[in-house]
Amino acid sequence: MAERPQDTNPVAALLAVPGQALGRRPKPARPVRVVRSEQQPTRIRRGVSRDGLKPAAAVAGWGLAVAAGPLLGAVAAYEQLQNWRQVAELRQGGTHRGDPVPEYRDELRREQARREAQLGRITAAATSKPALWTYGGVGLVELYAWSAHTPVAEAIATGTVCAGVLAGAVLWVNGAAYVQRLLHRHARHDSAAIAAPVVALESEAEKPLVEPDVISKALVSAGIIKSDQTATLDGPVQQVPGGWRASIVLPEGCTVGMVRAKIDRLASALTTTPAHLGILDGDSYNRCALTRYEVLPFTGPPVPHPLLGGGQVDVLHDGHPAGLDIDSQVARIDLARGRHGLIVASSGNGKTQHILGLILTCAMDPTAEIVLCDGKPDGTLDPVVPLMADYVDTSMDKWSVKASDLLEAEVANAEARRQRIRAGQNVGWRQIILDEFQMFTGNASSGGMTQGSSRRRVRDALAELSRLGRSAHVGLVLATQSYDGNTIEEHVLNNIGWRIIGYAPSKVSREALGEHADRYGLDTSTMLVDAEQTGTAVIISPGIARYAVARGWYQDKQAVQAAVQRALQGRREQEPTSESALSEEARALLAACLKVYGNTDVQWIGTQELRTEVCTRELHWPRGEERVRAQQMRLANLLRECRLETERSTRTGGVTAVSRTALLAAARRATHTTDSAA
Repeated sequence: MAERPQDTNPVAALLAVPGQALGRRPKPARPVRVVRSEQQPTRIRRGVSRDGLKPAAAVAGWGLAVAAGPLLGAVAAYEQLQNWRQVAELRQGGTHRGDPVPEYRDELRREQARREAQLGRITAAATSKPALWTYGGVGLVELYAWSAHTPVAEAIATGTVCAGVLAGAVLWVNGAAYVQRLLHRHARHDSAAIAAPVVALESEAEKPLVEPDVISKALVSAGIIKSDQTATLDGPVQQVPGGWRASIVLPEGCTVGMVRAKIDRLASALTTTPAHLGILDGDSYNRCALTRYEVLPFTGPPVPHPLLGGGQVDVLHDGHPAGLDIDSQVARIDLARGRHGLIVASSGNGKTQHILGLILTCAMDPTAEIVLCDGKPDGTLDPVVPLMADYVDTSMDKWSVKASDLLEAEVANAEARRQRIRAGQNVGWRQIILDEFQMFTGNASSGGMTQGSSRRRVRDALAELSRLGRSAHVGLVLATQSYDGNTIEEHVLNNIGWRIIGYAPSKVSREALGEHADRYGLDTSTMLVDAEQTGTAVIISPGIARYAVARGWYQDKQAVQAAVQRALQGRREQEPTSESALSEEARALLAACLKVYGNTDVQWIGTQELRTEVCTRELHWPRGEERVRAQQMRLANLLRECRLETERSTRTGGVTAVSRTALLAAARRATHTTDSAA
């Protein structure tokens, strides 16, 4: 068989001018595609015939397209791209005047006639003919002649399928959003029943807590203002924990003192009790803040001391957190500015609670020192006794003499502290506390104040400490259950910078508050009346505007003991870690102790015995009864410098004692260090 010319192509005419190869002018039709291969069978891609479409088939096709519109669209696009590629490949072949090669003409006619007969039987939409393997260069011919046979069905099918594809694509893309809108509409319908109550609640919240005319009517009913006068509010009524607060501007001629004087009648007009009302002074005599509490203030579970859980403070900088005020804010006493303080409260109303809180605050400052004179040793302060730099209570023998000696030694120590401060040394805080101080001072009108008596000496020492304390970083605290103006000297009272006054009878409260009682109209006998308010007191201190009503901290005994041990550990860490840092006087003391007690078998050595046998005899400290207390303080400082702990030991009659084992161990270390250095 002769080789075909490269420029011949049996389908060229069909691709160029459809119908010429048949010798007749056909109706307008799409080109015929013939796939030829001489070497090997060619895989003919499927074609889709849409001739003979009817309305029912169009509806079925539309439904199918809606169901799988995006998928069919993607497949159709892919098929069309493949057909365009194959047609382009066919057009690259040769042509013979646009007509098929004659030897193939008859075969094409037969194939085309068969196709026309077959197309007449096609009634379903999207009918596809299977691909055929062809040989001899002639393959399956698929004629796209939609308009030539069923133009109406073609238009319906084309428009319907396109609409279906578009609808399917829209549903595919926006279906999730449409479903979400349906669910959201359902949720809005379900929440319609809730909307009305919510709106009602919001409208209720917009209403004022109390109407202004209610307050004015209550003031008129209490007789505080006249019936033709009106009290105005300086701003909206505020909601506070447990109640509401209104800033009131009283009319001319009315003062805050008049409100306090008639608080009983005002409470009755507001259908409450005086204990549920709080009055805070404003910036003028006719302005105040009236607070009405639904729940009695300062009741419920108490709050533990914030330092029980750990931490350190600098009392000169941070002050003493005395408790939580009525607005749950910390009421802080500025010890650096206030220096000396007064604590007064009737029995069982929080005096010891506030003393213990102050001791715990000072204990968390490793540089602070605490001295306690306990006039009522009932055991409540026993957990903190190990923290004391010095301690005296009325259960000891000759306690009055010991107390006077201690305070006179504190005066001498204050002078030494002043000199150290002038020299630029860092001197910590020293807190001296006298609980039930009348036991030590007595009453000026009760006698026993002769010159040289213990009470006279105590009073004179307190006067000196109140004078020197500010410049020596020494604070004095006087605490008592019953107070009158004759218990302490006038110049001592003038140096009192802060006060904690709990519940007490009206006369005692007035005396303890002093000028503040008249200035602010305070009376703790009426302000604090409930047994559950134990530890609540009026606090006056620099840094607190006017005054604060606060509740002291709760101290659990076990937590206090743990805090004491933690404080002692912190103080040990602050002390020198090497014997080389000891002063020559401390080294001499340890050497003398090693010489005197080196061969004894006792376990504890009383500091009084140590002072007598070591300091007076071995170190030749000067004798004299008037110097005894000063020498005891000097010895205590030396023992602290040597890192020797002292304790209240029953083995030595309850006096301060030091362990012989620790004393001799420190003495040997110091002696060894000295020898090594030499």
